[in-house]
Amino acid sequence: MNKFIISGNLGADADIRERERNGETRRQAFIRVCVESYTGQKDGQPTYRKDWFSVAVFNQGLVNYLEKHGKKGAFVLVEGEMEQRRVDDTREAAVETLMRVTQSTGSIELVNRAS
Repeated sequence: MNKFIISGNLGADADIRERERNGETRRQAFIRVCVESYTGQKDGQPTYRKDWFSVAVFNQGLVNYLEKHGKKGAFVLVEGEMEQRRVDDTREAAVETLMRVTQSTGSIELVNRAS
């Protein structure tokens, strides 16, 4: 099974882009999600680690949803699939992990957090 689930805050408004392929225009959304993890205390103060994730969204309904509601600071729950790619063809090539939500895989929910 190839699946990820991330919950965190959007670091910026959703970036909506259009791309033409085979004479058809498709819209995509790109989001950055910040996940904070409690790491303990230092000098009596709580400390947190922040991890950032980039997610590409290809599901047209979710792209439309993010265009309207995907604003910086919104708390989201994102589910999708991952793919690893080599950055170049050399033997020491770096590998990047792409996180994506497609027509058939994944979902995005904006979650209202109690104050």
